[in-house]
Amino acid sequence: MSGPPHPADAAVVRAFIIALRASGYAVATLVWYGSRAHGTATHRGSDFDLIAVAPEFGAQGWVERLVAAYACWPVAYAADILCYTPDEFARLAGRASIVREAIQTGQRIVG
Repeated sequence: MSGPPHPADAAVVRAFIIALRASGYAVATLVWYGSRAHGTATHRGSDFDLIAVAPEFGAQGWVERLVAAYACWPVAYAADILCYTPDEFARLAGRASIVREAIQTGQRIVG
């Protein structure tokens, strides 16, 4: 049964958005999906599944984007973070992809 995320998990995600913005990323959208987003994580080690969308990612290669995002993520929690520009995100949302699946099953935190 799916439900709302645990309040402590939601606080971690909000803090991540704040950290990204403080690092110069104008986060347009953040999609949170997976078991923690649905409140169905069965153990503390479950990871957070996130898609961050910011125009500044366009000036970076894929690895640099990930390094920047993970630098803003609290190391106490496992996470799978994908980083896209708004154009990349829109393009992937329109076809079979993890982005489309995340949009359909997850929740947009901003944007």
